[in-house]
Amino acid sequence: MPARVPYDLPTLPNALRSFLGTHPYQFPALKTRAARPELQVLSAVIAMPGSAPANISDASIAATLPPVAQPPAVNFPPLPTKPQPVYEAERYGEGQTITIVYGAAGGDVLALPRASLTRTWLLIINDTVLGTIRVNFDSPASASVGIPVPQSGNLFWDVVVPQNNIHIFAPGAGNVQIAFINSNIQQAQ
Repeated sequence: MPARVPYDLPTLPNALRSFLGTHPYQFPALKTRAARPELQVLSAVIAMPGSAPANISDASIAATLPPVAQPPAVNFPPLPTKPQPVYEAERYGEGQTITIVYGAAGGDVLALPRASLTRTWLLIINDTVLGTIRVNFDSPASASVGIPVPQSGNLFWDVVVPQNNIHIFAPGAGNVQIAFINSNIQQAQ
């Protein structure tokens, strides 16, 4: 048996009847009751979403609201009449790969001299047999001087790339792979 609702259902607005969980379609006998006058006034004041109540006009509602402030005007610069070409010099360049072969004695080699163009990408891979190589900038590398790169390891620069002379020291036989890209950034306008 449904819970007893303390309201006279036929006189309440449909939205309120639906909220209470009972609707006159569920109880046809309730439709025949006489309406109470105080509830008829309530249904005239309550409005369904999207419509104004019967006794309140749009003009009276607008008169009670504060004025709406207008947003400040924004002056944007005019758009160019023709498309502007975009040139990103650092995205293009001449790529090269160098293999340095070390003999049994190893030693220091000037692997990559300072570039005449701007070096924008650099990768050094250690393929030596005996282990750690050392990489140094603008001066010779040795067993104790330079950045250590373990066997099968690498050094990679792609954002801030050194432009210096690059010296590489290997303790013994093996190969070191160097890949780099140089770009002509000075001519980009």
